[in-house]
Amino acid sequence: MLPNKKIREKSKKVNFPLTKEKINLIENMIKYIDNSQKIGFNGKEGVGIAAIQLGFLDRMYYINAPSSDGQPVWKEFLINPIIIKKKKLAALEYGEACLSVGTEIPGQEGLVHRNYEVTVKGYSYLQKKEIQINKVGYQAIIIQHEQDHLDGILFFDKIDKFKIWEKKENEKII
Repeated sequence: MLPNKKIREKSKKVNFPLTKEKINLIENMIKYIDNSQKIGFNGKEGVGIAAIQLGFLDRMYYINAPSSDGQPVWKEFLINPIIIKKKKLAALEYGEACLSVGTEIPGQEGLVHRNYEVTVKGYSYLQKKEIQINKVGYQAIIIQHEQDHLDGILFFDKIDKFKIWEKKENEKII
């Protein structure tokens, strides 16, 4: 949680083969996010987490983006991900939140302007191979949020402090 200064550092490429310590970290990240979405969880619910949020400078993150009925729509753990294509503007109607940013931190309210569609490539820990995926809407926004963590960027860095709720031209509000 902020003011953790490490969260602003740029993460480093993960080397293969994965060490036991790295696999342990990965499994704990997956377990935390999956459990955070269960009824009765005692903590902050999340849909994604980057290694840096736990203090590890590794270019990797996990996403579990559930559907509105609670069934998993998409789960993926990406190592050394790179966004290779972005299309159209989008923002979440009520803004974004983050496991690493407490609600007492000022300047969190507003539209976070991102892309509606992204293509990302990286190594899938779940599939045990290099993959390339294309996501749109909410899932694309989650990818970009987690990808920003790898470069030390937080969601509120992208809010226009003078036009916090102003939609951009041709921007899709989700």
